[in-house]
Amino acid sequence: MKSFCIIPVKNLQGVKSRLSSILQPRDRGILNLCMLEDVIISVKASKSIYDIVVVSPDQEVIRAAGEMKVKTLRENREDGVNKAVLRATEFCIEEGANSSVILPSDIPLIKPLDIDNLLAIGDYGRSVVMTPSSKLDGTNALFRCPPMVMKTYYDNYSFNLHYKEAINLRLNFNLYLSNRIMLDLDSSDDIQKFIEINSNTLTYDFLKHI
Repeated sequence: MKSFCIIPVKNLQGVKSRLSSILQPRDRGILNLCMLEDVIISVKASKSIYDIVVVSPDQEVIRAAGEMKVKTLRENREDGVNKAVLRATEFCIEEGANSSVILPSDIPLIKPLDIDNLLAIGDYGRSVVMTPSSKLDGTNALFRCPPMVMKTYYDNYSFNLHYKEAINLRLNFNLYLSNRIMLDLDSSDDIQKFIEINSNTLTYDFLKHI
């Protein structure tokens, strides 16, 4: 199985606006880069991922990802997560991928074991494996085999839409529930929960410092 990991990242300008009450714009940008690094570190340590593709319209994101020796795709403009994922998926297929996993950049607690488990569950036939967000609205991990076996529906209560699509297409569907993947840092409450865990991550070090 030649599995690629796709990480779409939005423009850092104005990112994480729901954290504006506790973090300045510059700090929110740095936080996003720290989270991205933590996710890439874990993916690179996974035994199951052949290669990583970061897709973003933001030059700073592309630079940071390039320094970590992963493949990058620069978008000309921010045109939504789904189009970014589609472009990255097409690239992965051209590179020989027969499966892929899509991860957001804001789940810094993810571990290599999570990724290995996620792919092991879905490593057969036409299959989809998902991990929802802790609020059960978003999709914090989406494994697809083959990579274009179904469309993506990010930004619109995507977990429910992805679930319905997988069922309608009669795909082999499984859930992988991991608190480390389910905790994305979108709100001050999320930040508080994350800080209480006291993790060995760049994200934790940055938030404790500020």
